[in-house]
Amino acid sequence: MLNCFSIKRNQIFIFCVILTHFFACKKDKIDDFPFISATIDGIQHSFTKDVGASKGSQGSIQLFLIGNDGQDAIAFALSDTTTGDYSELNTPSQGKVLNVQLITLQGLHRSVMDNTDPCKLTITTINSKYVEGYFNGTLVGQSTKKLTNGKFKVYFYY
Repeated sequence: MLNCFSIKRNQIFIFCVILTHFFACKKDKIDDFPFISATIDGIQHSFTKDVGASKGSQGSIQLFLIGNDGQDAIAFALSDTTTGDYSELNTPSQGKVLNVQLITLQGLHRSVMDNTDPCKLTITTINSKYVEGYFNGTLVGQSTKKLTNGKFKVYFYY
């Protein structure tokens, strides 16, 4: 009888350890989940599929950030790989140049040197694993698309 009680107690203990480990790890994974999100024309979008970053090796493009939501896709091309503020209005000689493209069912929308509401992106963190920051601005295509409350945490492809 004592042996049977001991086995059940061990099974319950092991179950509790596994359960605790599962919930503790799940929290870490949620915090580190790569994403690009923004409010586009008043509607919240989360680009959580195929999210990634890569560094360019030639020309003026040094950093790419991409993501999609299964229907629409967004891409950023930057001229540098450091923290700071990037703008579509910057020239190559100024540095920190930004190019944004949003592909939707309605077509391609992109940054086009718009002085009224230029696209801006700020990199707050960049290291060997990921890039993090925020963005906003207006994209032009068949219609305009207003991006607000944009933020991202994107891991480098290896």
